[in-house]
Amino acid sequence: MAVVVAAVVAMVWAPVQAQAEGAPVRVLIVGDSVTHGADGDYTWRYFSWKGLEQTGASVDFVGPYSGTFAEDQTWGGSYAEPDFDSDHAARWGLAMVEPWWWPGPDAPLIGDLVAESQPDVIVEQLGVNDFAWLGLSSEDMLESVRRFVGEARAVKPDVDFVLGTIPQTWVRDVDAFNAALPDLAAELTTAESRVSSTPVADFTNGVDTYDPAHPTTLGQRKIARSVSVGLEALGIGRDVLAPHPLTPGAHDPVDPEPEPEPEVIPPEVIAPPVETVPDPLPEPEPQVEPQPEVQPQPDVEPQPEVQPAPEGVGTAPAPVEPPVAVAPPVVGPAPLLAPTAPRRVSAERVGTRTVVRWARATTADSYTVRCGRVSTRTEGRRAVLGSRSARCSVRSVNAAGASRWVRVRVARNADR
Repeated sequence: MAVVVAAVVAMVWAPVQAQAEGAPVRVLIVGDSVTHGADGDYTWRYFSWKGLEQTGASVDFVGPYSGTFAEDQTWGGSYAEPDFDSDHAARWGLAMVEPWWWPGPDAPLIGDLVAESQPDVIVEQLGVNDFAWLGLSSEDMLESVRRFVGEARAVKPDVDFVLGTIPQTWVRDVDAFNAALPDLAAELTTAESRVSSTPVADFTNGVDTYDPAHPTTLGQRKIARSVSVGLEALGIGRDVLAPHPLTPGAHDPVDPEPEPEPEVIPPEVIAPPVETVPDPLPEPEPQVEPQPEVQPQPDVEPQPEVQPAPEGVGTAPAPVEPPVAVAPPVVGPAPLLAPTAPRRVSAERVGTRTVVRWARATTADSYTVRCGRVSTRTEGRRAVLGSRSARCSVRSVNAAGASRWVRVRVARNADR
């Protein structure tokens, strides 16, 4: 019994003892583009570091890389805020199968990473590429996690793990994987090497992500909060949510300009139509048929004068013509005209993307935005395009047609 209690105490307090002795806990973060981040992002690693600082935890992020992803250099990108320990072992496009089975020049084996970095804890945040691009099942992924843990332990048997759930729950089979991961963590835990898992970050596609996979600053903070729960289970830091930054990241939605008050145009006063009764047509002259020649008649005795009958007796009343009904004039709707061109168009380069904004155009239903060869259509007044073109164009569209293109030069945001 004493041996079991001693083992449990060692499991719970090992990282805390390392901090108490003055040595920071060495944390190796292994992940894909969600962890790596794009040029100009904060990344969830930044918010995780700030949260650990907030709780007073002594931690050293370790790994062979330090930058975000840039188009011209895999780890050459910058951060929205570089003031944190940015060392990591993440790579844009990395799949779970690579670190234990399918290594490459930019994907070293997990055993080699452990031998080089000597971590106390490995935070693993992989899997969305395996599901989305390799088509693996949840069972395949769970087996990959077992192999990943086994390969790392083969080099450092006492290393601890935080296994990350996948927040993109709209991807096939991810829900099943997430549901099974806590049980797998419990199964893999030993007295020497503990394994925890993170809760699923509550993601909304298009709000916490700027495309179907990659997180906005809001999504990055949620992942960091999820990881903090997994670390707390190992005695490192506490479950905290790092403060939201004042400056948006490269892939955050830009707050649109305040919409101007609509111009009030008094409605045109149209007098109601006056019903008129057309003048009656003149009655045609009666045709007089030629009368036969009257032959002289013999003398006829005069007949007594016939008195007219009293009114209403013996004679029918004269027919009365019904009034002619005149239909009111039909007033149809005004014809729909093509929209006016958008106003106050501006374009700004933020990291690897271009943000285009404009003011609403009269009668426009939507807008077409084009930067170089990249184009999109939106009903809003802002668009974010993955383009490095020096010029962008916007035009208004409705059912009657489109306005002229409004072209602007893209300004470079020097603060990003």
